[in-house]
Amino acid sequence: MIKMLTLGNKNSPTFGWRRSMRWRLMVTLGVVIVITLLGISIGVFTYIRQTEGRFWQDRQYEATGLAADVVSEFVERQLQGLILLGSLESDAVTSQVTDNLFQQGPGLLEIVRLDEKGTVLASAYQDKPLLANLFTVPQSVWFLESQAGRQYLGEIELSPAGEPYLIISVPASDNGVVVARLSASVLWQVVSKLQLGETGQAYLVNRDGLIVAHTNKDYVETYTSLRDKPNFANLVAALGSEWRGLYVNFDGKQVEGATSPIAGSQWTVVTEIARSEKTATSQTALIMLGGGVVFVGLLLILLTGVVLERTIIRPLQQLQSAADRVGQGDVQYRLEITQQDELGQVAAAFNQMTAQIQDGYDTLENRVAERT
Repeated sequence: MIKMLTLGNKNSPTFGWRRSMRWRLMVTLGVVIVITLLGISIGVFTYIRQTEGRFWQDRQYEATGLAADVVSEFVERQLQGLILLGSLESDAVTSQVTDNLFQQGPGLLEIVRLDEKGTVLASAYQDKPLLANLFTVPQSVWFLESQAGRQYLGEIELSPAGEPYLIISVPASDNGVVVARLSASVLWQVVSKLQLGETGQAYLVNRDGLIVAHTNKDYVETYTSLRDKPNFANLVAALGSEWRGLYVNFDGKQVEGATSPIAGSQWTVVTEIARSEKTATSQTALIMLGGGVVFVGLLLILLTGVVLERTIIRPLQQLQSAADRVGQGDVQYRLEITQQDELGQVAAAFNQMTAQIQDGYDTLENRVAERT
């Protein structure tokens, strides 16, 4: 009697689920898919972040330069009008000339023509004569500066009615002075019309850090200075030059600011926009990419797991089952070959091996029967 070697489930080695081929294949596949998707996502996010940063940087510099040009043109236009008035003889200055200057400069509140002693030769005003009624004209900074041959652009001051204004003056041809009082509301209109996203704003600062014009008039009327704010230290250090950096503004928000000096003045335009708005697109992209990586990764792992189950795991399980049956003595069992690949070749070799075992078993039984 022939004793068969049993290769069935009873004596077959058992492995934990962590050592199974299915587990190792799924883990390897998951790692490859996750690494690939993460690499693609990081590349896409980096591109979006850089593109977004360049867009806002260009837009902010453009807005800052535009505001500086508008303010510079306004100041230059007023100065040219005063220079024209100063080139005329004192007796040639008429109300028609001053009226034309008021029409050309809607921000003009008052114009005064003075001689070298500070005596008023001609004046015109729209609200009330503040400069023409001053008793300390010869000691005024603007009078001394212009009499020395220099143009003067003053700081923001408040009228008795609480209206902010600034003074500009130029030397006249007869050693006198032409001085004008400008409404600060014109500067406010410039900064308020500047559109820079939803949180962007602009304001003017002088060389000492004092706010000259701001969308919030309280900062101007209370003579707010950036030098008193430690969080504006880097910005204050860059006044008079072009600069770009991060700081915390008056509202306690982290913003990215940019500066641009105004030609012909001691003023600097400052534009700022909230950091959260500048990175809003990339933050949204990060959330979407993160969710996409998880969803696509799970979907690919699931689909690949199904493919592996049908093409590798299930044929191997059938091969193991067939080996168990043959090991238990069913040498007539044959595998059905459904794949023309490596596993199909293994199945064919298994059937050939089983056929040889059956032939050898039959031959051996015949010999035993003959001898018996």
